[in-house]
Amino acid sequence: METKLSSKEIFKGHIIDVFHDEVVTSEGRKAKREVVKHVPGVSILACHEGCLYFVRQYRYAVQSYMVEIPAGLVDPGETPEEAAARELQEEVGLKPDYLKYVCNLQPSPGFLDEEHTIFYSDDFTQHELPRDPDENIQILKIPIETVRMLYRNAFFTDAKTICALGYFFSDEI
Repeated sequence: METKLSSKEIFKGHIIDVFHDEVVTSEGRKAKREVVKHVPGVSILACHEGCLYFVRQYRYAVQSYMVEIPAGLVDPGETPEEAAARELQEEVGLKPDYLKYVCNLQPSPGFLDEEHTIFYSDDFTQHELPRDPDENIQILKIPIETVRMLYRNAFFTDAKTICALGYFFSDEI
């Protein structure tokens, strides 16, 4: 365990805040930590008619197009379930009739405090919400066996997508 001695905010953003902290380790040594505080996130693995839904979008941070399960941030006052349902409607145009909790994921706990909740659904009604104005996404509906082959061949590089598919293909969902 480590004890915080001091903390200095060096950046405050819309999605993240960055801090330089000084801590004392369990061995009694002083150390510095860089910490990114992140708004909670959600994602949903959506299965319908033998296919899984994905979105393809450009991710500026990694300078690449990514294929991911629909995902987004939890807005203030919103539960993770409400956020997941909203994101699926915004990105794919489907409103889940129920959500099954899959797991919580901490994408990179060495410096990032993000809590990311993954859900699953296979029962929907058509109900679109307006997309976020800064998102340019392509909806992909891929047959499960094709997704399985892509998963086995390490096509997916996004952590939440890999985690959700791991649960799905291990029959844990």
